[in-house]
Amino acid sequence: MATYIARRLLYVVPVVILVSILVFSLLHLAGGDPAVMMLGAEATPEDIARLHTEMGLDRPLYEQYLTWLGRVARGDLGRSIHPTRFYVSDLILQRLPVTLQLGLQAMILSLITGIPIGVMAGRKRGSRLDLLALNLSAFGISMPGFLLGLVLIFVFSLWLRWVPPSGYLPPLKDPIGNLRLMILPTVTMSAFLFAFVVRMTRSSVVEAMSQEFIITARAKGLGELLVVRRHALKVALIPVVTIVGLQLGHVLGGSVIVEYIFALPGLGKLTIDAVYARDFPVVQGTILVMSVGFVLVNLAVDLIYGYLDPRIKYN
Repeated sequence: MATYIARRLLYVVPVVILVSILVFSLLHLAGGDPAVMMLGAEATPEDIARLHTEMGLDRPLYEQYLTWLGRVARGDLGRSIHPTRFYVSDLILQRLPVTLQLGLQAMILSLITGIPIGVMAGRKRGSRLDLLALNLSAFGISMPGFLLGLVLIFVFSLWLRWVPPSGYLPPLKDPIGNLRLMILPTVTMSAFLFAFVVRMTRSSVVEAMSQEFIITARAKGLGELLVVRRHALKVALIPVVTIVGLQLGHVLGGSVIVEYIFALPGLGKLTIDAVYARDFPVVQGTILVMSVGFVLVNLAVDLIYGYLDPRIKYN
């Protein structure tokens, strides 16, 4: 197991380097002078020259990348080009807890609702419950996140007036206020992942219930619930873990739209605000953090496989 973990960590290194190259290239893919794009057409030649020197834009491209990569390795993601001149790493650390809370709540909600519904639908294949589960998953997959968020705001905030439409309060400062403000964003974020969890759990349970070890367990006199919980569910969760790991990228990417709709001060809103302000150092930093987080989540998914299915051997 230790050898496998070490080998997987080595595989992560070139992926992270490739991600860093792509993120660094964002500054140059649009064409033209990056300093002019960031400062705007009204910038003076002196301002453009100053930004060239400050960001090293007057040096060869490979030197710019190596210098930027060296700073990133030390945890320095640069500074915002705004007059405030905040460090990008400080801005990310301020906004990251909001995105993590939103993603974690959406993940927990989708799992605690999607897995039981998927298991019951898989056990009662062809029943009304199974049909309802399939319809729910189809709705969650086909409904755009921004549209669902707007519908939830209209129904529960403007019409019923149960919860506020937008805003954010720190959970340590006002737990109840934080919960009321995070309900709609969490439901919006979890809908897509919930649909995949239901569909994958149902399909996995249907397949697992036809395996020989399940037939053997039934022949030994074990009850149906015990067979599902002790034998079928553990194997059936392997594809679910896979899809959850892959869909975490959707959670991070989807947070951009959800946070903007509900005015949540997370990484997603920080990214959009930076794009509008042409603050490329902030855009690079947020995208790099999200991308590396996605790579590490996929590594964790690989390691969880061994626990869920002892038939998987890490040779």
